[in-house]
Amino acid sequence: MRKMFAFIVTTVDGYYEGPNGEFDWPVVDEEFNEFAVQQLDEIDTLLFGRVTYEMMAAYWPTPAAVEDDPRIASRMNAAAKIVVSRTLERADWANTRLIKEEVGEELAKLKREAGKHIAIFGSSARSSSEPASPCSGPRTSRSA
Repeated sequence: MRKMFAFIVTTVDGYYEGPNGEFDWPVVDEEFNEFAVQQLDEIDTLLFGRVTYEMMAAYWPTPAAVEDDPRIASRMNAAAKIVVSRTLERADWANTRLIKEEVGEELAKLKREAGKHIAIFGSSARSSSEPASPCSGPRTSRSA
């Protein structure tokens, strides 16, 4: 059975977003990028909520992303992507499937399929609420 894990950037004291939901504070340097490449090489499926999906889909398929970080961009664009949302009407980023209903059942089926691990990217609300996600540690939604 495939494992599902959360890839969420947090501060040492548990914050994952600023007071207004902003995500402009992480330091993305060579060490972070090496870690991201390593994580992306262990998965073949990315799982997003709507907000994170829209942010990622607006950047990674662009020429700027390919120029800025071709190793990450190629992996992000090639991976299968699942978006869990009741409100998103369509998901146009390559290799993306939208799940609107029966989320637990759909994710349980996904975990039983052959393949590498599944990473929940960002999507702090999804990580803390999805029973099919074996995330450990504090599940807080407090903001910095």
